[in-house]
Amino acid sequence: MPNLLVQVTLPASSGMAEDNAVNTFAINQGGDGLNDLAFADAIIDFYNAAHATFGVSVAGFLSSHVARTPLAATVKLFTINGALPMGSPRFLKPWTVGGLNNTNATPLPAEVAFAITLEAAGRADAPVETGGGLQRPKQRHTGRIFLGPLVNQTVELVGGIARPSEQLQLVCRDHIVRLDNALKVASTVADLAVWSRKDGVVRSLEAVSTDNAFDTQRRRGHAPSLRTRKPMDEV
Repeated sequence: MPNLLVQVTLPASSGMAEDNAVNTFAINQGGDGLNDLAFADAIIDFYNAAHATFGVSVAGFLSSHVARTPLAATVKLFTINGALPMGSPRFLKPWTVGGLNNTNATPLPAEVAFAITLEAAGRADAPVETGGGLQRPKQRHTGRIFLGPLVNQTVELVGGIARPSEQLQLVCRDHIVRLDNALKVASTVADLAVWSRKDGVVRSLEAVSTDNAFDTQRRRGHAPSLRTRKPMDEV
């Protein structure tokens, strides 16, 4: 069966399309069309479902820069054909981003993100880069979801350094595993995967990992709304 690429659009509260955050997932052997709705629901559940232990959701870590307007977010499913362009979506479902875990949360700068790394089977044994950096075997076995924009409650101080909280990391890892299991329930031959355009191959996941450092998605940053200038001879 064909494989799928899932594109999730998180709408910006600014209402400007260029401020939207986009995450992508790949699904291995899910393309017969019979389970598209179940796959989309599983993806939405990744964001909106409460963690079994902590009672918080992934969406609840997203700041007010992400709009909670009803049905403003979308999940789109595309058929993957090797390394070829995706074409038009085969399935689309609007949805609503869940509320904050704490209504007193303060937004971090919009470009601050937290990376969830998806490790495809064989990544650990993939050779190091060769050919002057022209080939990147480990990258072909690696996918990343840059979660954000985020709230201040995703931060904890460790040795005076601002790092992603243990709760954020654990909830994200657990929910990736939960999503993988939900896809397998929807279709016994489907699972979460990494798609390498270079190889034209979709590989099932072996593990999910997180780092205790934030990342930056500069394209999510807001443009300045004011510039203040002080002449050097001004008293």
